[in-house]
Amino acid sequence: MPFPNHTSSDDSAPSGSFETLFRAHHDALCGFAYRYVQSREVAEDVVQEVFLYLWEHWNPTAVEAYTKAYLFTAVRNAALSHLRHQSVVRRSESQTIELFSRFHPTADGEFRAAELALALERAIARLPERCRLVFTLSREQGLTYNEIAAALEISVKTVEMQMGRAYKALRKSLAPSWP
Repeated sequence: MPFPNHTSSDDSAPSGSFETLFRAHHDALCGFAYRYVQSREVAEDVVQEVFLYLWEHWNPTAVEAYTKAYLFTAVRNAALSHLRHQSVVRRSESQTIELFSRFHPTADGEFRAAELALALERAIARLPERCRLVFTLSREQGLTYNEIAAALEISVKTVEMQMGRAYKALRKSLAPSWP
């Protein structure tokens, strides 16, 4: 990809020496990156990232700072960063697969879940009317405490108190059914 030779007085834009630097080192840097990432496409992406960074932060007065050693170090660091990222991605993928493979519903498990759901439904029905209303608005309708308070014209503190009572009553009712 050719880089424009900027002849304007805009010092923030790369000059022709950027293109010279790119052409002089691109292929060697790609080969170097390949040794780390073992993929031609990824190696080229890593080198492109380094040159993109240089392009965005180009300082034509400091061209000598971009030595061969600097470029190879930058590419090595970018390649290692890519490998670390890939490791994290692979680890999280395997953890996700493991998590979902652990939960195969069994007939017994489905039966117990249904029993628990029924016990919860009965326990909610036994709550005092105001407490049940606040609880269902929060848990079944997804309203916030502020929204419940506004809808019922009560204070947020009252909503908190009613939710606390509901949780306490439900814990007590469900204790024998809870696995």
